[in-house]
Amino acid sequence: VEKDDLHQDGGAIQLTGGGFKIECCTFSNCTAFELGGAIAAFALTDDSVVSNSTFAANFADPVGNGLGGALYATAATADVRLTLADTAFEQNWAALGGAVATVPIAAVSGCLFDGNAAGYNGGAIVAEGDVEIQAGETLFANNEACCAGGAIDVYGFEGDSFASTTVTIGRGVTFA
Repeated sequence: VEKDDLHQDGGAIQLTGGGFKIECCTFSNCTAFELGGAIAAFALTDDSVVSNSTFAANFADPVGNGLGGALYATAATADVRLTLADTAFEQNWAALGGAVATVPIAAVSGCLFDGNAAGYNGGAIVAEGDVEIQAGETLFANNEACCAGGAIDVYGFEGDSFASTTVTIGRGVTFA
């Protein structure tokens, strides 16, 4: 999918509920005014997977409310998992989460995050909740954020209190 028209959310794909599987796809130059330059997935009820794909030069408003330059996902329940495997995220931009903004548990394996940028936090990934970056040669290179988390910014808030957040980084993960 390349250069779709400007959308409020999900420059190429917008979905609510259920889950999704994206395999062997390329999303480039997609734009959303607010959430998910290429894909915006809301209230997921089933695990979702992105594998063997490329997200390049996608955009979600980097100085306003844009979240997830390439991908934005939220879950309806705390046990829904988003898996990113063997996928390249290159030159994506957003205010938060230059490449990915996610609320469900995220597992990342064998991915490349290169040259993504955030106007505020999370040059490559911004996540609320648990994130597992598993062994499998995931590389974070040349990602930038203006305020926090050049590669990854993880936070957990419930109301006015800080919630439990876990970040697990396994062998084979490189930050360059």
